[in-house]
Amino acid sequence: MTSKQLWDEAYLNKFAKSLHIGCPTQFWSYDKDGELEELKAKHIRKLMRNFYPALGVFNLRVETYQSGRSVVDTIPVFKRGCRIEEIDPNTIHAITKVILMEMKQPLGDDLQGLFQTKYEQVWGKNALKGLKVLPNMEPNKDTLSTCARYFQNGWVEITKDGVSELKSYDDVDENLIVWNSSVIGRDYICDKKALDEKLEQTKQENKAKIQKQISDQTKAGSSKSALFANLEQHNVVQKLERSFNAPNETHFKDFVHNICSDETDDEGNGIVNQKALENIELAIGFLCHRYNQDSNRRWVVFVDKFYDGVDNDVSNGGTGKSALVKCLAHVMNLVELSGRTITSKSDNKNMWSRVNRSHELVLIDDCSKKFPTDLLLTNTTGDFHIEGKYKQGFSIPAKFAPKIVLTSNFPLQGQGSTYTRREFICEVSNFYLMQSEFHQSPNTLHGHKDLCGEFWNHSDWTEFYKYIFECISKYLAKGSLPKSVESDFYRRAKLIELVGNEQIFEYLLKRLDEYHNSGEEVFVIKFYADVRSMFPVETQDIKDDKFYYWLKEIGKSFKMYVNKHKHGKQDQKRLTPDRWKKWIADGLKGTTNGAGNAFKQQDQVWIFKVSSPTKPNGHFYPKPNFNKGNP
Repeated sequence: MTSKQLWDEAYLNKFAKSLHIGCPTQFWSYDKDGELEELKAKHIRKLMRNFYPALGVFNLRVETYQSGRSVVDTIPVFKRGCRIEEIDPNTIHAITKVILMEMKQPLGDDLQGLFQTKYEQVWGKNALKGLKVLPNMEPNKDTLSTCARYFQNGWVEITKDGVSELKSYDDVDENLIVWNSSVIGRDYICDKKALDEKLEQTKQENKAKIQKQISDQTKAGSSKSALFANLEQHNVVQKLERSFNAPNETHFKDFVHNICSDETDDEGNGIVNQKALENIELAIGFLCHRYNQDSNRRWVVFVDKFYDGVDNDVSNGGTGKSALVKCLAHVMNLVELSGRTITSKSDNKNMWSRVNRSHELVLIDDCSKKFPTDLLLTNTTGDFHIEGKYKQGFSIPAKFAPKIVLTSNFPLQGQGSTYTRREFICEVSNFYLMQSEFHQSPNTLHGHKDLCGEFWNHSDWTEFYKYIFECISKYLAKGSLPKSVESDFYRRAKLIELVGNEQIFEYLLKRLDEYHNSGEEVFVIKFYADVRSMFPVETQDIKDDKFYYWLKEIGKSFKMYVNKHKHGKQDQKRLTPDRWKKWIADGLKGTTNGAGNAFKQQDQVWIFKVSSPTKPNGHFYPKPNFNKGNP
């Protein structure tokens, strides 16, 4: 999504032509002999307080992060109407030179000479603190029930009931601003007649442009390279013809439906899993809604769907996860980070350094198995803190913080309610991966057009925006993201990663089922001994309490709870006569405690029971079904 720069050539030229001796923005002065005075502090002050504000350059108050706390600072911005863009000192310097060159001469040249050797005094960081500060203005953010999306020719408002007509930027409240990087670099056209006219106009413009290139190459000669270039241009013309003459197709919508399809019909069309589709459409709506609700701040994860028999250690990819999120960059201001290189919390404290105040989405793409998910917690529970290796850190207030989306071929780390409350998992089917085995790609399956690619015409883009807005509307109607419900396959893959050994995981799952089925007390020391007896080599470097932790986490994932009445903690009970009989029956006679003494009747020992949510005293809960097709 590339918006047009606010300071285009026409704008700067018009401003330059307005400058003359005696104009309100004059910052220079003459001595008593009529000679241009050297640039002094008084001139620089007028430059900052009159000249630059008339051009559109101001300071904007922002919160920054210094020495572990938030403080108010200012940053230079360019403002045109309600739209603003952050601007650096070098750009202000370059714009100033352009304006002086375009001024009436020789005045422009004379003024340009005043700035020689004055860079630090005029455009240094401290000098630019003298720019006029905009009054208290906030970005025009979405609300709990509304969402605004901005285009070159206006903006629309989306609610649970649908999309408004195109609005003018003049309708934006005077106390609000719109980051120019949030403006989609295209016109929004939904009227059919206007769309047809735009299509025909663009078609003719592109054809004329390419035909001119062909003509120029022909005139230049008929060398082998020119002939190849000529042929390539003809191919481009033909592709454009197909693009503009193709029926109005819903490529992106079809793509989303496909990645929610676990199986295909006899004609190769995907059979959509409606629950998966609802999850992904709600995720799209959530990510494209620029509003943060404290109680519902989440990160979204697009992950490959796991199937029985698939090797979880193999990174397949090619399912469309990244393509989906990167398409959202045509609606949102997105910054992309590499998840593959982020493997530990300590080594990546500067991982957010590429994020700026105008970003709306942060994509962490292709996360590895070792991605430290706890890195996400701080920036989804409070202000969004950004530390830079070579620049001052700052923080974005929580209400303006960008949303975080991740893609991975593996289940992400993190157990417990801290993570389950914050993540929203969307499992992507292997539809496109399977199609690739038959030499089909998203390009060939979607009319030989790459998603959001160069050969999309205005109709394709209109359908794309309509579907995105439909997803936003569905999300607004829902009010928030639901609780993340992963498939049994995903939970299984994640728990295997937690345990680190598939055989131990399967054993613990089997024992859970047995404990749950019997409803009887289990001696913790017996459980530990059984695990070590079954896996003597694999467990030799593992502490006993790890086994209990794994058992609890596996149980929680499949609603077989370990000591639910104690919130998962072990229960300490005396070896009463009845328990002593079970102790003997379990072969524990002679077992010693930490002091080396054998346990005897009435000693205290640790126990646990496994229960279900409906009947806590031993109701049987069936073993999870991992057959393909399980939702």
